[in-house]
Amino acid sequence: MSEYNPTQQQAFLAKVQSVAGTFQSPSTSTDGMPIEAFYPKMNPKTTQNNEVRGTKGTGATIVGGFQPDFSLTAPFRGGGAAATAPRAARLSRAAGFLETTAAILPASGTFVCTAGTVNSVTIDGTTGSGTQLPSTAGALVGRTVVLGVNPAAGATCLCTSYTISGASRIIGLSQDFASTLGVTTTVQLPAGMLYTPLSSQDVFLSAEHYMGGRVKRFSDVRANLKIAIKGGDLVKFTWDCFGTFVSDADVAVPVLDFSSLGPPGIALDGQAFLNGKIVALTSADIDCGIAKSFHENPNVKPGFESTPIQKRNVKGSIVCNMRSKATADVLADLAANTEYRFGLIAQQNGAVGTRFALTAPGVLLLDETIQDNQGTADENFPVQFTENLGDDEIAYFVY
Repeated sequence: MSEYNPTQQQAFLAKVQSVAGTFQSPSTSTDGMPIEAFYPKMNPKTTQNNEVRGTKGTGATIVGGFQPDFSLTAPFRGGGAAATAPRAARLSRAAGFLETTAAILPASGTFVCTAGTVNSVTIDGTTGSGTQLPSTAGALVGRTVVLGVNPAAGATCLCTSYTISGASRIIGLSQDFASTLGVTTTVQLPAGMLYTPLSSQDVFLSAEHYMGGRVKRFSDVRANLKIAIKGGDLVKFTWDCFGTFVSDADVAVPVLDFSSLGPPGIALDGQAFLNGKIVALTSADIDCGIAKSFHENPNVKPGFESTPIQKRNVKGSIVCNMRSKATADVLADLAANTEYRFGLIAQQNGAVGTRFALTAPGVLLLDETIQDNQGTADENFPVQFTENLGDDEIAYFVY
């Protein structure tokens, strides 16, 4: 009987590579990635040899080095414990995201506010537990904020801005509340892992793809991150990767253990925010807009190498139910280039280390399209995610 290779029987391993151009073997115990099946494209660079030889035939096509790429898709999984990095987060680091371990703030109890508005709280950063707050503007953007006492029922929302004014530390929020927050409001920021864009970072990976009794090895792997969110469905991450082909060999496919990781995350038991209002979000798609790039370099074996990330242009779409008050003035806001705040919290009552939040402090709506969704009207907004202080178009938080 002929042998067949099941497409599901794959394994992918990746680890952060410390030296450019030097492959470092990942470990099956710590570096296995929880991703869906995929198939690398090797993309050999070919050159036509047009030497004349007295006939009408052309010369042979010469196959040079490879310019491989592959797309990795996975449901969001947390690290399974508080302030523990998700296994697949190293792929986001290769897409130009900074990984920050965020401690609970304050270390015990809650902050006492000195003032507030309907969408911000102010804390004195020079006294008491307020001294634990960072002194760098923007440092808390993307983190979840738990409020108590006022509002009376409590609330969990997102930090969309963080400013310093003298002794004051002002936390801007993703939600506009019905009444002013103030001295009776208590504030706490849960511990977690924060991921934000960083222009000065260049992390790359060594990777192995096992399938059909063979392994392909890649070095200097970089990526573009895409996030797809649909209400009631898995939160999906896709990393469009590119790197340098190293080798292939006959190796059995290893069995990977993901039992220590958090469960796949679903966009439910949470809330979405747009323009300060809670909205019935149908879906959101985000593309960081990082292009694949190879540069000629005859000093390396393939003749060219994958290059550091050159730029990002974060765009996407937000689709929500048309009844939302958040978009009541959408056409006027479109014409005025008004920025909206956008955010999402998924599984806010889930186990610690499995909850997911996404924040975009500045979103420009580029158009509005009405579409049918099971007999009800949705608004589809193509959007661009903009910088405020720099490197803050988007952030995601695992807590």
